[in-house]
Amino acid sequence: MKLFRINIISFRNWIMHLFLCLLIIFDLRTYLVTGTGISIITSGLIFFYLVCYLYLCVLYPKIYIRFFDVIVFLFLCIYGARVYVNIYIDGIYNTIFENNITYIVYFFLLAALPYQACRRIPFSKIHIETLLVILFVFYFLALIYSFSNVMTSIAMKTYVGNEGRFEANAMLDTIGYGHLGLTLVLISFSLLICHHKKLIIGILGGLGILCGALSIILANSRSPMLALLVCLIIIFSNRISFRLLLLISILVSLFVIYIDEINIFFQEVFKSQFIDRFLTIFKGDGNGMSGRNIYYNQGWAIFSDNPLLGQSFLLTSGDIKGDYVHNSFLESLMAGGLLGGILYIIMTLWGVTCSYKLINNRSRYIFFALFFIQMLTYSLFSRSFIALPLYWVSLSSVFSIYQLEYGKS
Repeated sequence: MKLFRINIISFRNWIMHLFLCLLIIFDLRTYLVTGTGISIITSGLIFFYLVCYLYLCVLYPKIYIRFFDVIVFLFLCIYGARVYVNIYIDGIYNTIFENNITYIVYFFLLAALPYQACRRIPFSKIHIETLLVILFVFYFLALIYSFSNVMTSIAMKTYVGNEGRFEANAMLDTIGYGHLGLTLVLISFSLLICHHKKLIIGILGGLGILCGALSIILANSRSPMLALLVCLIIIFSNRISFRLLLLISILVSLFVIYIDEINIFFQEVFKSQFIDRFLTIFKGDGNGMSGRNIYYNQGWAIFSDNPLLGQSFLLTSGDIKGDYVHNSFLESLMAGGLLGGILYIIMTLWGVTCSYKLINNRSRYIFFALFFIQMLTYSLFSRSFIALPLYWVSLSSVFSIYQLEYGKS
């Protein structure tokens, strides 16, 4: 079938597809082992990333350096220097990793390397439909496994969900589970865009969207919900018609009318407070921030103490001392001061601009544009720059694809 075609004669193409696939399924490694075994799996993946990156450097020793690359390079230099100074010179208290060297390794191999690697991948040689199908299989099987475990635990009344919030597995928290579900939704939607006339793709896409949506509900984390809303707004922003407005009005009206019944259904079937948590997205009183306002206040205070140069990439006082700030913008200010914040804003604005154009024009690479919007939202609510390689993968991929479709050589 043409859908599954990869030119296996070309070893380099096979490596590029495998490398890109393994980058995007990074979080699925949590399904393979538990406990300390995750360190072995992660180390193996990182080693493979390094080998593939070196192979790409041999294949494509020259790349066109754009202004955007310079911005990202400067930001990574400032951020990397701050990580080194904080960990090895200042000796600040840290709680994310047990070993200090892990911070440096993660910075180089899960932040800088993914960006550089995806800038070297010639996306014109990537068979995007095949890549999406492979990603679909991995994510669908993983989420079906999580769904079966959650439903079994609910049926046996052994569920350990926190207020109706379930984790993907023993190693991946609720917010990570929700974003796995959203990624499957985006993969399925992109497949439907690429092959909307194929019945089998229509069936698979529908199943993928359903499975992903259920995973978001079970995770009951607001970050993937908000990311999904943002993606939908961008997708339909320039395609507003009377029929679409009518459909949206009907759906919203039905939701409002039957909201109590929907809430009872989720509480009884999934033991979930999904509706209550979903509605907090639209509240501006700060009560639905899961305590993040404490993190944000301290992060802003760290930046205010030294706004020109920044002070620390981790929080430095109180019960949350040594943790990350759960917001990439604040983290850029804390680590790099005003310059770091400005560079981050430029990176974000350009990434959003490229993504918007790719989505608006229904690019065959629409998945990567939506994926960047998702990862940007993810980074604004959780994780750290050195612990979210998919942010750098999506940022670099969107820029490379934008240059491929609209740039000049």
